[in-house]
Amino acid sequence: MNIRKFKLSFRSRSRFLILAIVMLIFAIATSPVVATVAEQANVVQTQQSGLQLAAKAKSLYQAGRFTEAVEVWQQAASAFANVGDRANQGMALSNLSLTYQQLGQWQAAQTAVTQSLNLLKTASDKTQKRILAQALSIQGQLQLATGQSKPALETWQQADAVYAQISDQTGEIQSQIYQAQAFQALGLYRRALAILTELKQTLDKQLDSPLKVMGLLSLGNAHSVAGDLTEAEKALKQSLEIANKLQPAPDRSTILLSLGNVTRAKNQYSEAISYYKQASHSPSSKVRIKAELNQLNLLVETQQWQTAKSLWAPILTQLNNLPPSRSTVYAQINLAQSLFCLKQPNLEKSAFHSPIVQQCVNTTDEKTQMKNLTQSHVASVTPEWTDIEKLLIAANDSAVAIQDKRAEAYALGYRAGLYQQTQRLSEAETLTQQALNLARTINATDITYRWQWQLGRIARVRADLPKAISAYTQAFKNLQSLRGDLVVTNSDIQFSFRDSVEPVYRELVDLLLEQKQPSQNDLKLAREVIESLQLAELDDFFREACVDAKPQQIDQIVEQAQPRTGVIYAFFLEKSLEVILKLPGQDLLHYKTAVSRDVATNTLQKLQEVLPLVDKTREVRQLSQEIYKWLIEPERKTLDSSGVETLVFVLDSGLRNIPMAMLYDGKEYLVQKYAIALTPGLQLLSPRLREQIELKVLQAAVSQHRQIEGRDFSQLTNVESELKQIQSQVAGSKQLLNQQFTKPNFQRQINANSFSVVHLATHGQFSSDPEQTFLMLWDQLLKAKELNNLLRSTGGNRSKTIELLVLSACQTATGDDRAALGLAGVAIRAGARSTIATLWSVNDVSTSTFMKQFYQELANSKITKAQALQHAQVALLSQQGLEPYYWAPYTLIGNWL
Repeated sequence: MNIRKFKLSFRSRSRFLILAIVMLIFAIATSPVVATVAEQANVVQTQQSGLQLAAKAKSLYQAGRFTEAVEVWQQAASAFANVGDRANQGMALSNLSLTYQQLGQWQAAQTAVTQSLNLLKTASDKTQKRILAQALSIQGQLQLATGQSKPALETWQQADAVYAQISDQTGEIQSQIYQAQAFQALGLYRRALAILTELKQTLDKQLDSPLKVMGLLSLGNAHSVAGDLTEAEKALKQSLEIANKLQPAPDRSTILLSLGNVTRAKNQYSEAISYYKQASHSPSSKVRIKAELNQLNLLVETQQWQTAKSLWAPILTQLNNLPPSRSTVYAQINLAQSLFCLKQPNLEKSAFHSPIVQQCVNTTDEKTQMKNLTQSHVASVTPEWTDIEKLLIAANDSAVAIQDKRAEAYALGYRAGLYQQTQRLSEAETLTQQALNLARTINATDITYRWQWQLGRIARVRADLPKAISAYTQAFKNLQSLRGDLVVTNSDIQFSFRDSVEPVYRELVDLLLEQKQPSQNDLKLAREVIESLQLAELDDFFREACVDAKPQQIDQIVEQAQPRTGVIYAFFLEKSLEVILKLPGQDLLHYKTAVSRDVATNTLQKLQEVLPLVDKTREVRQLSQEIYKWLIEPERKTLDSSGVETLVFVLDSGLRNIPMAMLYDGKEYLVQKYAIALTPGLQLLSPRLREQIELKVLQAAVSQHRQIEGRDFSQLTNVESELKQIQSQVAGSKQLLNQQFTKPNFQRQINANSFSVVHLATHGQFSSDPEQTFLMLWDQLLKAKELNNLLRSTGGNRSKTIELLVLSACQTATGDDRAALGLAGVAIRAGARSTIATLWSVNDVSTSTFMKQFYQELANSKITKAQALQHAQVALLSQQGLEPYYWAPYTLIGNWL
């Protein structure tokens, strides 16, 4: 199988990634295979003895009696050697290596498999080549278990090639599954997913078998890490269903463990606990401990202290009895992470603590936390720091023993974090630097940024601002280099985007702007960090890099833009709202408003709640005037004198849910003075001037009442009138209404025509959860991740780009403070240069009136899209007596020209 080149992916779910998500290193034992060879009469008895010994060794191995199996495999290898049977001797030695692996005797395992491959390198016939391929598979398992992911991949590719030579489809499938696991270990989850998705098509045609169970399990795990939880659960349940049918039934515990992780990621905690408990009965100590570890950190996350107390000590005892291996090291670090959080359950996160504590997430509300704390004294639950220290020292020793530098870098860094927590700052700095140096030697950028972050925090505690900024800047640059493939490279260690990535950006901006007069270089870097966080959030939203067009710096456009344009970057820190203002021909300006993030969030949530209510105009004005004072008032005079006619906003989460057009100064709304647009960052999809664009519209709409995927969608009474208004303004338009608006029909129109504008009048929702971000077609809900192909031509003309996507009748998810992330994601994912969407649904004749005016303005090639939107909003504002409910929901995202 040729492995195609796939774009690397950004992996980190925005709210929280699956903690301890499965990238289970399978170490699935390749069944010992006894080759059929020509037997000479004078050696039949000895040959038979070798075969009998191999059968006995196989039985001992399958029974988990590995020490006994080693002795019998050695005897079998000797028996085959005595009769010159090199193929079967190689088979016995490779399986001896596999058995040593189960015992953690890595050097012995390496010696055995090397001897096996030396014997088999001259394999000529089909039987001998099959044994060679199996030996290569076993070598790959050894390499993966000892942290040599890339060599493991190359070895399994060799095995795949040998299986292909002898037309062994089963062997090919198994080796490709192994390759997918190696890609996961390397952090290349999308590549792994592509391999497994293609394999599933082959497996679906085959009878149920353990190999089919294994393939579906791997596919489910790959979907899980890629954030496709629905598909993950589907594949895993199919794997479990087949496993339950097979006789003899294979061990199901690995599947149950994976299902626990998926249901946990879906916030179905009781189901996750149930799966973990079932998996903890596994005959495999590795799977059993992983299940118990995941159960423990879920209990800690939900602050179920008493139950957690009963788990951590027995897990520690089991870990102490395991031989050194990569999975052992990561299990030890995973336990240490849980013990960190268990040790300090209500610890406030701050720059004075290790980033490891930043990963202590709880999902209970404050009332439940206090109840849990009252019912169970924390002091009686938590371990001592010395317990965690011993655990991490043991993890480090194990990593050194197996020569796994990646695992060693983790162990050292975590131990340094412990010393930071206990104020042993000199030791913390020394060990963090050692961990950093080790990560650099293996080019492990995903680990490097963590320890640079930790060094930055240590320097900040010591009030060494230059050193702190330097460390944070290096961490930020490494995150930038990882964009597109930032992943949970070791997913046995807890990880979440909002706790393990986002704080690096925010804390660096804090450092840069906390100075009384930040330099222009500091402001430029802060602005770059703000933009990069926005793009990182979008990448995390989709679990892959989603902006791949050639970007242009807004500064270049601002200096040349007509009409004159200003850009406002707004960014929340814990105690202030920081604003950077870019005006044409001027240096960057910086100002701040002293408002805590909590107070700001509360104000923004209140405003978001009343915006969709037509009778709350007074409250809307009061709250929007408060936000005006934060964002605009400090430099209002500067803006007034600048001659700027358009304002482009780059906004932090929370602010994105609020239409900037309705910010109120006490007399008028912002839209009455400026054309307004939003953009995810300093970069735009290559803009084109309006006069270069021919207006040609594809309209697609659903006006009738629909029930899809268990949801009830009301009739959109005025949609048909809306479409007629557009048709009256734009001659070159095509319409798909109701039953015509299906995905195939829509795609056919996109492929066959060059539409500059796509107008979708249908129900839709924007959310920080991709699964809850969708557009309604006639017969299905189109989820966020499917939008990338919907608007992109698959025909011969690949240069087609949608200039403007209009989403009418959509809304942001109620109560979701990051819902506009989904809106920005839809805009970017669709590949349109600009998107206009509604933040709440206005099912009123005002929508038709607005759209008629907007397209009338858009037909004027002398004005920008932002100005066309402004003119339509101001016209509606005048007609509706200044009520923002009707005119304010429309927001322009992307290229405003």
